Amino acid sequence: MSRNIFLFAIKLLISAALIAFLATKLDLDQINAKLSDLRWLNIAIAGLTFMLLQMSNALRWNVVLSAIDRSYSFLMLFKVQNIGSFFNQTLPSVIGGDALRMYTIHKSGASLITAVNGIVLERVITVACLIFMVTLAQPFMDLPADKTIAQYIFPILSLLAILGTVVLTQLDRFPPSMNRLKIVRGMGNLAVDAKILFTSVLNIAKSLFFGLLGNTLISLFAWQCALALGIDLSIIEALVLVPPAILIATLPISIAGWGVREGAMVTTLSMAGIAEIDAFTMSILFGLLMAAFSIPGGIAWLLHRNKQ
Repeated sequence: MSRNIFLFAIKLLISAALIAFLATKLDLDQINAKLSDLRWLNIAIAGLTFMLLQMSNALRWNVVLSAIDRSYSFLMLFKVQNIGSFFNQTLPSVIGGDALRMYTIHKSGASLITAVNGIVLERVITVACLIFMVTLAQPFMDLPADKTIAQYIFPILSLLAILGTVVLTQLDRFPPSMNRLKIVRGMGNLAVDAKILFTSVLNIAKSLFFGLLGNTLISLFAWQCALALGIDLSIIEALVLVPPAILIATLPISIAGWGVREGAMVTTLSMAGIAEIDAFTMSILFGLLMAAFSIPGGIAWLLHRNKQ
């Protein structure tokens, strides 16, 4: 068995085990009933939100590429962004959407270093802005008395995110004698691009804007999933509680976050008094809609392949 097949089997097992564990604690008939009685207006709004999310993500990616290389066509980046989402959400592939985006931008003329660093820095912005958004929205939400310690987690993470970004820009300070190591040269190249990106006030402003916008849109997407199921979740609660669950779900230990996301949603949404069965069903709907709305990316990928 190859290493890739083995890793995929492990991820599939983790996803299946986590979903099965959560499902056994809940009433499956009730879950099915909730999914069969959706408010389709909210599903349509979720679809529009997904499209805006993809546009925002493409623009955020171009902010990074414009800083470290050159500006690219928005339509091209938007198409590749959708193809990447298709790979991330629907295919049990060892080739992730980010790897595909790296390959595509490299084929479009960017150096391999630029292609890799562009994705890494875009991800750094995404995670940092997720943390910042929760920190900013948190004061507007009343946490239960026994959860007040949670209010300190994201402010601390915000400080760590800023410190981590500063450290990132200093990774080119290794002794010259260590430059013979490939990983040291790679970190040095990343640090150079990080300095170019983060030492410009305009680049920082644009990065923060599109980073916060993207994380806001994915929270609004989840909020529409809740409304479609008739779940009483406020916008503020979605802005504070959904991003941590999404962040945990990005850990590369499951298939497209399935299982991990459901467990995280159940945990975080409990702070808003959302019942386990509602949080679980909302997360299932979230995953299904993400996969469904990513299908155009799959069509774009097939058309792109046929032209080659």
